[in-house]
Amino acid sequence: MRLQWILNWLMAMCLMAVMCAGSEAQVIGYREMRKIDRLRKPDAKKMGEKLAEQTWLFTHANLGRSMLTGMNSLRDDDGGDWELYRLMITEQRTDRVDGFSIQSKLDKGRVYALARGNPRWDRKLKFLEKLLEKGGWVEAKHERDGRQGKRDGLVVMDMLGLDDDEADAGEYCEKMNQLEAKYRGVIFVYMTMPLKVERSEANVRRNKFNQVVRAFCKRRGKLLLDIAAIESTDANGKSITFQWDGETYERLHQHWTDDGGYLNARGQERIAKGWYAAAWAASEQRRRER
Repeated sequence: MRLQWILNWLMAMCLMAVMCAGSEAQVIGYREMRKIDRLRKPDAKKMGEKLAEQTWLFTHANLGRSMLTGMNSLRDDDGGDWELYRLMITEQRTDRVDGFSIQSKLDKGRVYALARGNPRWDRKLKFLEKLLEKGGWVEAKHERDGRQGKRDGLVVMDMLGLDDDEADAGEYCEKMNQLEAKYRGVIFVYMTMPLKVERSEANVRRNKFNQVVRAFCKRRGKLLLDIAAIESTDANGKSITFQWDGETYERLHQHWTDDGGYLNARGQERIAKGWYAAAWAASEQRRRER
């Protein structure tokens, strides 16, 4: 029993150490996702209290919707840890042409998920830029239980989808970096592009996009939710890959999908836990900046 307690404590410390590594990149992949399951009760409670201070803006389309389903499932599951899974979801549709203006306040402990449809990848980035510039998200007051808090809890994440395999990874990274520089009080979470089960040129393009994003985030010390790494790893930690022109690439593990592309319930839960690992990393980044 004592040995198990020590192992659990070490795992919790490793999770915190990885996510508190100064200006180094914080990459949330399979290992970080798995550590969420292994948190001891006191550590999970501490983590949940920190996350209850966050406010998220998440812009997405269909695949992002499946991530939100996973987030809700973690909270609704009878065996779920309510002290850890504290983020509530508010889903809203928005006109990607006119943008979306919020009220003057935001609730802490909440993910504001905006379904902005599935335009071209570059229009998605322009939409995010417009939201932050004109939507009131950066200027809004943050409240928790009716009490006003600090205006420094916003975390922003935008998701490119399966249809964006021709996206320019360099332009994606540069736009996100520009937004970070402009909105110093906002934490931006970079994301890799999701994959399919198929062995195809499109999946190769997705992999190459992800390679550029990973390299950029590691070089520049960014926070990256590497969903491609999570969904291309099996339950035992083995990477699921395929060969193309003599090179090895990742692909979605068939166990996490029923149709070869979109996540099933098992896959949704995995990505949701990765999201929580990224949320904890964002919380620690915020603490260091204060």
